[in-house]
Amino acid sequence: MTSEKLSDGKICASCLSKLGLTPGTVGNSTLLKDISVSKAQSLIQGNIKLKQTNASKIPRVATDDINPTPTSNIPVPDEIKGWNWGAFAFSWLWGIANKTYLPLLTLVPIFNIVWIFVVGAKGNEWAWQDGDTKDIATFKAIQDTWNRAGIAKLILVVFGIVVYILFLASFISAITSYYTYGY
Repeated sequence: MTSEKLSDGKICASCLSKLGLTPGTVGNSTLLKDISVSKAQSLIQGNIKLKQTNASKIPRVATDDINPTPTSNIPVPDEIKGWNWGAFAFSWLWGIANKTYLPLLTLVPIFNIVWIFVVGAKGNEWAWQDGDTKDIATFKAIQDTWNRAGIAKLILVVFGIVVYILFLASFISAITSYYTYGY
């Protein structure tokens, strides 16, 4: 193992086995306990054991060759499935924020009329498969925030449409009155 390979933060599968380490898999990413370049080099030379470290200090290590996991094969729990008002109302913004990019298709004119409904129905599943959320409770908390924002936006849009229609009706009535009665 060369120091240049370690300096970019990537550790290959053969180097992990030489260190006596196995990567722990969480969600879509493979994580390794807190390890610096110098510590890894000393482990290789002296073959000493790693001590356990705090889980909050776990860096991401690129290990595509160790455990490739295509996102389409990740099972979606039943409690995740369902309608998402945030995905429906904020479609492409919601998609970028949740690291799922199919909602960007709502930017295609005419197609977006149908696609926003698909995003609302399938959004939670896409976000679960493509996102970084590790547990259902955290995922649901994040999506509940999006749901509240989506419902608030829809209420504001409906209110705006009603106010617009009332204003337009009032304007038409005033013009009709002016031409009919002259005042």
